Amino acid sequence: MAESLAKRARTAALEARVSTLALPMLGTIYALTVDIDGTVFVATTSALYVIAPSAGFVANLAGSRSERGCVDGGGLDALFNDPHGCAVASDGSLLVADTGNHRLRRVTPHGTVSTVAGGEGGFADGMGTAARLTGARHGWQPHHR
Repeated sequence: MAESLAKRARTAALEARVSTLALPMLGTIYALTVDIDGTVFVATTSALYVIAPSAGFVANLAGSRSERGCVDGGGLDALFNDPHGCAVASDGSLLVADTGNHRLRRVTPHGTVSTVAGGEGGFADGMGTAARLTGARHGWQPHHR
């Protein structure tokens, strides 16, 4: 679960055991998802982090901790604006609802960011950037084929 006001990510096991995974150093946490191996991906105000609890490390996957914007590209060169949702796709990439930029974005396991859909606020069905999204958030899962 994301505790955005407390600025931390936590897990809760079925037996109700809660564990803290990240410290306030990450900033405000808006969303998180976990892949099949237990790796946790966290979306903050302007960056995405990968947390490997078993290895005990936190790394910046993409985006900047201090700068918001909308730039596709590799790792730290990419920029996000309030990503409020993320899900792991079947190919291992991360799909991110970049709320402030009205976009759905894909982040490869190596941190390369690209826009999948959206680009301007509004409502319109369409392919890729022809689609219009407003306030995209969490609550969706990618289709696994």
